[in-house]
Amino acid sequence: MPEVVFTYHGQGEGFGPDKKRVAVRLNDTLVFKLHPGTRGAIEGAKLRISFQNPEFFGAGKVAHKDTDKGSESLTVQVVSLPATGATMSFYKCELMDKDVKVPLATLDGASGGEIVPDRGGS
Repeated sequence: MPEVVFTYHGQGEGFGPDKKRVAVRLNDTLVFKLHPGTRGAIEGAKLRISFQNPEFFGAGKVAHKDTDKGSESLTVQVVSLPATGATMSFYKCELMDKDVKVPLATLDGASGGEIVPDRGGS
């Protein structure tokens, strides 16, 4: 199960995933999490992930609800793979306020992250 953990490094120092490129296979479940330090630095912080090419995933967007604590994992299933090509989808990641209404930090396209098909055997 491929996992991506997002960390806020402080104002001016950025926000980002622990892996910029994630390889997946058909029926994999992608897991997105906020690093515990981020939740400690920004009270009530939450995540919202949007896929540039949603047709490859069970949902085009996954997000914490305003009633979530932010410690919950966000998951989405890989439902298809492209026939060719290296990139399935870039994704936009937003670090959200406690009400999931105001983006506190945003990464989009290649700066957000890239999902690629794992075509390597086993």
